[in-house]
Amino acid sequence: MQTIKITAKRQATFPAQLCEEMGIQPGDKIELIPSTRKGKRVWALKPVRTATPSYFGMLRKYVRKGTRPWTRENDGDATGAAWAKDETV
Repeated sequence: MQTIKITAKRQATFPAQLCEEMGIQPGDKIELIPSTRKGKRVWALKPVRTATPSYFGMLRKYVRKGTRPWTRENDGDATGAAWAKDETV
């Protein structure tokens, strides 16, 4: 049986083997579920799973806030002009 020691600041360190078995990593959250077993109060630990943000949601921080739509001409992007001049494409 493994034990967990609580510090003066009420912090706990879980054994590495337990964390691996539960699939939890640093920064994850754990839900405490109270119940009664054989007339005694017990607590179950359950990892809280959060939804992984979508790829587009992660790009939100790079979006520039502007009033006009983006165009190659306004931003000086010559890629389209170069493709238009290339007759082999």
